[in-house]
Amino acid sequence: GSLVLVPAAVRHEVDEARSRALEDARHEARAEAFGAARGLVASTEAWCREEMSGLQAALAAVRRENASLGRRCYAASAAQRKAEETAGVWQHHAHAAEAEARDAI
Repeated sequence: GSLVLVPAAVRHEVDEARSRALEDARHEARAEAFGAARGLVASTEAWCREEMSGLQAALAAVRRENASLGRRCYAASAAQRKAEETAGVWQHHAHAAEAEARDAI
């Protein structure tokens, strides 16, 4: 085959064009990767907001239930106190009646 000599100026042009094409491709790939990353960040943020909203709703429900349990416990404890007082009063009456009955005998 015959040897083809490429003039230096042409070789320089080709090198420049190749270098520009590589730089363009690199820039495009970088922009694409950045766009993809931005999309991923946005969808991750949206998912986090959704999760957070669900967790806040669950927390609010737990707080409501907790408050309701607190009220019921307080009411039960008050009822127990009242029952103990009433039992004490009746026990006192019973003892008094028993003493009266003994005295009457």
